[in-house]
Amino acid sequence: VVSTQSTGHCRIVNQDFPISYMKMVGGGLHEALQRGIKVLEPGCGNGTHVIEVAQKYPNSSFTCFDIDTAAIAENKVKFEKLEITNVSFEVGDFCNLKPEWSNSFDYLMIFDCMHDLPHPELAMKGLRGALKDNGVVTMLDILASSDMHKQTRDPFSAVEYNFSLHTVCPFLLLVEVLVWGHVGAWSWL
Repeated sequence: VVSTQSTGHCRIVNQDFPISYMKMVGGGLHEALQRGIKVLEPGCGNGTHVIEVAQKYPNSSFTCFDIDTAAIAENKVKFEKLEITNVSFEVGDFCNLKPEWSNSFDYLMIFDCMHDLPHPELAMKGLRGALKDNGVVTMLDILASSDMHKQTRDPFSAVEYNFSLHTVCPFLLLVEVLVWGHVGAWSWL
């Protein structure tokens, strides 16, 4: 498992994204992607990350899901126009993964989505079930703490929480945790 502070940071450090990023992960991930493996990208949103990865690794197959039906529909049209054929998109929920996905993915590629989930522990358990025993997980997300005292020491946290409160919270009105932090993520993986 590899964790980096944010997607933006990854791209700054790794100007040759995704090649240099996959090599940085190590464990032969870059080479495996070149040969061809099965990849799952949960919470794919508008497909920003998978576009680049799928184009650089045409022998691998990518399954992407998101709860946003409009984003999935737009991705299908966009990828068809770009003639990217090694990616499939589905409407899906982190906590209700398809049974046929059990133990079937070599690599879980998670970008900037876990911090917004209403039930992160259930999501992480579901994702773990989709991963093969020798599979690899990378997660790039905001570096936040679920401990508010620690979090207030970060001057950028006011911006993060403001965004979460005014953008994410209205969507997830019944959520118990708005930002659950990297400590929770590691414990649930």
